[in-house]
Amino acid sequence: MVDAAREGANFSDLGILAAGRAYLTELGVNAIELLPPADSFFKREWGYDTAHFLAPDFELGFPEFFFSPTALSDLADLVKTCHQHGIRFFVDVVMAFARNESYQHIDFDDFYIDDPAGHPADPDAPTSGRGDGHRDVRNAFGSTLFRYTRGVASGVYDPDFGR
Repeated sequence: MVDAAREGANFSDLGILAAGRAYLTELGVNAIELLPPADSFFKREWGYDTAHFLAPDFELGFPEFFFSPTALSDLADLVKTCHQHGIRFFVDVVMAFARNESYQHIDFDDFYIDDPAGHPADPDAPTSGRGDGHRDVRNAFGSTLFRYTRGVASGVYDPDFGR
């Protein structure tokens, strides 16, 4: 739908995906936003309850007659093709909470807060300020929350040493 030299992998019988057509380019589209493509612990969560923020869900790229998913290479190729045709590409990423994300197993305390209500003095426990100035305790909706403001004594966080 962007490059006229290519046709759709799984839907090549649709006219808008036929070789020789670049439907989105023909329409004058200059930007595309993709809903969260991140691999999710649960099916059909649209990138919420993410397990791997830097990897698209394998189910998003599994062309017919292939023996393994191609989601990562497909997404990289789509972004590259869009940029070659002057189309901006935005990826919606929800980095508020996750389940079974790899950093949870590497260094939980530096990257996540497990129970904000149980640690009200933790700077990552409350939400950002509301219009009236109040700040509620963050809700993980059954997942684990990312840290945003982890304080360190030096003022500079060193990921190699976790301080």
